[in-house]
Amino acid sequence: MSFGLLNMAMLAGLLAMALPVIAHLLSKRKFDVVQWGAMQFLELGRKTRRKIRLQDMLLLLLRMALIGLVALALARPWGQGGLFGALSDGVSRDVVFVLDGSYSMGWEGKAVTPYAAGIDWIHEALEDLQPGHTAGLIDARTKSRHLVDPPATDLRLVREQVNTLAAPSGTSNLSAAVTEAMQILSSTSNVSREVIVLTDGQRLPWRLEDQMAWQRLVDLKEQPAIPPKLFVVNVGSQSRDLTNFSVDPLQLSRSMTVPDFPIRIRTTVRQSGGDNTLRNVFLEVNGQRLQSQVTEVSLLPNGEALVELEHRFDAVGSYVVGVSLDGDNLPADNRAEAVVTVADGIPVLLVDGDSQLDETRDETFFLKSAFASSGRTSPWVRADVVKPEALSKTSLTDYRVVMLCNVPQLTEDNVTQLNEFVVGGGGLVIAPGNRTNAAAWNALRLNEHVPLLPLQLDSVETDEGAKAGDARAAKVTVDHQSLQLPWLERFRKERGVDFAEARFSQWWLLKPLEMSTPEPQVDAAADSDTDDSATVKKPEELPPVLTLARLSTEAPLLVSREWGDGEIMQLAGPLDADWGTLPARSDFVPFVHELVFVLTKAGPGRNVDVGAPLLWPLPKETRGLDWVVSGPGAKEQPVAEVAHGGRPTGLFAQTALPGVYYFHRAGTKPESGEPFVVDFDRAESNLRPLDDAEWAELTQDERFVRLDSMEELTTKLKNDNSRTELWWLLLFGVLGLLVFEVALTRQMVKGGHAALDVQPA
Repeated sequence: MSFGLLNMAMLAGLLAMALPVIAHLLSKRKFDVVQWGAMQFLELGRKTRRKIRLQDMLLLLLRMALIGLVALALARPWGQGGLFGALSDGVSRDVVFVLDGSYSMGWEGKAVTPYAAGIDWIHEALEDLQPGHTAGLIDARTKSRHLVDPPATDLRLVREQVNTLAAPSGTSNLSAAVTEAMQILSSTSNVSREVIVLTDGQRLPWRLEDQMAWQRLVDLKEQPAIPPKLFVVNVGSQSRDLTNFSVDPLQLSRSMTVPDFPIRIRTTVRQSGGDNTLRNVFLEVNGQRLQSQVTEVSLLPNGEALVELEHRFDAVGSYVVGVSLDGDNLPADNRAEAVVTVADGIPVLLVDGDSQLDETRDETFFLKSAFASSGRTSPWVRADVVKPEALSKTSLTDYRVVMLCNVPQLTEDNVTQLNEFVVGGGGLVIAPGNRTNAAAWNALRLNEHVPLLPLQLDSVETDEGAKAGDARAAKVTVDHQSLQLPWLERFRKERGVDFAEARFSQWWLLKPLEMSTPEPQVDAAADSDTDDSATVKKPEELPPVLTLARLSTEAPLLVSREWGDGEIMQLAGPLDADWGTLPARSDFVPFVHELVFVLTKAGPGRNVDVGAPLLWPLPKETRGLDWVVSGPGAKEQPVAEVAHGGRPTGLFAQTALPGVYYFHRAGTKPESGEPFVVDFDRAESNLRPLDDAEWAELTQDERFVRLDSMEELTTKLKNDNSRTELWWLLLFGVLGLLVFEVALTRQMVKGGHAALDVQPA
């Protein structure tokens, strides 16, 4: 038999028991005594005085007991076992259901998927709850969704949320979801508190290797006066076939292209378990398989195969491309999708820092020629040229890429203008030359700690083998082995034409900027007198710089840095023929086109990860109209209009579920709008279950209680919840003491002091 209190803080009310004692002591204050003759006839006898003192003491104890019982009743004490179990049939419960919503729960190897079995289990458990009980619901995904929070007494609301759950998708983190469930229960008030996790027994969602997360969970469980009970129910098949085929997320050579320009789509097909097998891989466009694009791959047990496909779009528009496999028991990972936007010419602004009277000697002459030489009626790239002094007067919202060609220097207004352009999703190319002022460029900052240039301009290097003015004699070429990115691989020796044969007589040596690391700062709003309340702000980290191509001297040729939703690329030399022979090579035209396409994004990005917001620059002619978003778990949800990158932009942030979303006009079909793909990690494709040792780790020290049936839960709760709340018994005691106190007071007043001792004559 045991006894406990729901809220120890309520015991502070017991201090009020001292009030009757204080009142009694105050009533006993001493006064001056004046003796007079007749006083002897009013003095009480010894027995009478003793009786009155006993009655006073009893009345004092009664009043103290009244206050103490009220305080204990408010603390909601409970008893467990023995006699307490016979006083009540059960206690009020607060339950939070955590349903694993990862795509492995959609395994179709049996008549009922684990996800459907979990939903049925919750419905059955809700039937066992009584009036006054509460229930909450968490949909455990990559980012948990709190569908019923706080727990509700209206169980119909919980049933409605369960019935409208989205299909399983993405991954899940059960340790994090359980931690969130316990935080929810920390604010509830019923005596019994339970977290019930429904999952398929897969190892991955538990993240057993994350010891810090598990320690937080254990600490959180031990904090409350009544720790919650944690149950885990395995709704998956104990003997399911672990063989599974999956497609990794797609890698695109570019997210934006033009009609008739090839785009390469790369992915990896994997087999988990299984035997040696052949598998067909299909290319899809807007959900339709292209019969001409079927590839067969050979897979070993737990093996993988790289797949690369190529496609040309013949019309302008936005397309959802996909790579898919034939069905298996886990269909959610048999397809990977991405959005490709096809535009009728990419608008590019060329800033010519060395214009000449002879047009052929302009800094941008070769670029203009390359962009105009596509052989189409409408060029793939529509290039405009301005001088540096006209840059500040040019609206960059009309362009997707800005190329600064041998520009001597920029003003602060130019930097602010370009910063806003890149943050909004634009691409910036910096090609320095002989007129570039290195000191001025190295001093430019996007903000206090981030420079404009990915790498600083150190010095101009010269190839010793080149004759004066003859770049063809130079020995420095492109290191084709450094071309590792998909859009650059086509220019390697084994695949390209002559890009690797380009020679460079001069180039800028690019080095990391020497910048002092900013010191951590203390928030001025915090209390400086106490270290505990001061908030330390970490210094901003510099965005990483990637080296995309190198010269044969191992010096960087092309580097990049992402900034905001856009990207900044920096070359080691100009894009004309002054310092090298690259413009004379056949690969120059496809290279500058690829450079433009890879920097061009369809807004801030059409292909994002789970949880990332969707941003779409609103077309000028449609601003102010009712735009909505439809997709997984969302039907015509409103779009917020924000300013992003200097232009009105539609924002939608509810992307907890992966899949295809569409920005479209209210009342129209979603497919008529602009698509976005929210992608997810494919780690769940490995169906490996928890083994006996891992189950033992999960359930050690009663961290979790493993259940296989509803009957086990009922039995367990009946044993654990034999606790009986005793506040109602205490209130009966209060009522009895009140009656006794009134009777005693009445008797004392009625008797008065009439019973006097008889004095001898």
